[in-house]
Amino acid sequence: MDTPNYYKGKVYGYEAHEVIEDFAGDNYNIGVAIAYLLRAGKKENNDIKQELNKAIDHLKFELKRQNNVEKLRGDNKGTKRIRKENTIPFNYSWTAKTPRKG
Repeated sequence: MDTPNYYKGKVYGYEAHEVIEDFAGDNYNIGVAIAYLLRAGKKENNDIKQELNKAIDHLKFELKRQNNVEKLRGDNKGTKRIRKENTIPFNYSWTAKTPRKG
């Protein structure tokens, strides 16, 4: 598969999905936000501000999700990172550009 240049780093050539899988492979919203940030201003005909706003939207979705999980756990003592076993793992299908439940 030929990966578009806007998904590749300029210095080391890492693909966006490799970075995301390594750092946030178990969290859909954070992974998508990272993808938008990594390609912001690089994808042809996409305004950088639009890409940044999409990343912000996914971070807001994740904050809302984290708050909802805390409420379900009865933990309202502030924002805590949810343990990995309480997150929903996703595999990224970059060819289809949609996540798949794993």
